[in-house]
Formats: sequence, structure tokens, C-alpha cells
Amino acid sequence: MRMLFEETQKNPPIYALGALAPGTLIVFGVFGYGIYQQIGLGKPWGDKPMSDDALIFVPIFLILVMISVYILITHINLKTIINRDGIDFRHWPNSKKWMHISKTEIISWEMVNYKAIREFGGHGAMKRKKKESYTIRGTSGLHLKLHSGRELLIGTQRSEAMRLAMSRLMNPESL
Repeated sequence: MRMLFEETQKNPPIYALGALAPGTLIVFGVFGYGIYQQIGLGKPWGDKPMSDDALIFVPIFLILVMISVYILITHINLKTIINRDGIDFRHWPNSKKWMHISKTEIISWEMVNYKAIREFGGHGAMKRKKKESYTIRGTSGLHLKLHSGRELLIGTQRSEAMRLAMSRLMNPESL
């Protein structure tokens, strides 16, 4: 099968750091002060103080949760392949199986600029009635109308290459 287009999109690690850094600093600050006051100075921290063990365990647990979320966010990806048969894509972890759209299922297609939050409630694998979007970041995507009545938006960071691949898929004799 001749591949016309392939793209793998991931969230940059800086996005995850930006989202999680404030929470991590708050956990370290608040619980660091509590540990210092209760264990270091020997004064109970708060009106109903935790045990010393719990005071050490809770921030460690919260940090491990934040590390897990960081790993998840940085591993979310959208893989898109366009070949002569149609379009295959997968938005991990929302869909572990590849989804296939045959070129015969496509009524129309166009490259669009979109506003993820306004139109779909954010990035990711989102559904609203018969409209679905599969995006990671950015504002460019492939909008498809299918014979089933469904509409799909597949995000891309390479809109011109995707447009060219779709032109080759839908009109192979024109190129």
C-alpha cells in the first residue's frame, strides 16, 4: 500500500510541565511547611493534625500522582496515515484500535482552521452529536463529511502535506 501521508503528533513535555508545575510547587510548599512545623519544631500542624507518617506519605503520594499524569500527558498521541485506500488514525489512549475511513465513505473534505475549545470543548478525542474531533494541539485540521452523516476533524501540524495527500487520495488522476 503506497503511503501518501504519515504524521505522529504528541504534546510537548513543556505543556505538561506548565500544567503540573504550579500544583507541585503548592504541594511542596504547603506540606514542606507542615513537615517542618510538626516534625522539625514539634508543634502540631493545624487544628486536627495528621500523624507524622501521614504527613510524609500524603505529599509523596500526590507527587507520584502528578508524575503519572505527566507521563500520561506526554504520551498522548495522534497518528494519522493516508494511503490509497483511505485514512487510518488512532488517538491514544482514547482509542487503542486504528480507525479506518475508506475513501468511498468520504462525501467531501477540506482543510480548516478550528477553535478546539469553542467547537469541541477542547483538544483530544471529542464528540458532539454527529461531529467528532481528534486533535492534540494547534488549529489546523482535515474536516471530513461521511456518507453515514458523521463529520470528523483530524488535527494536523502539517496541513499543506495533508492537503496534498488528500488531493492524491480523492483525485489520483489529477496529479
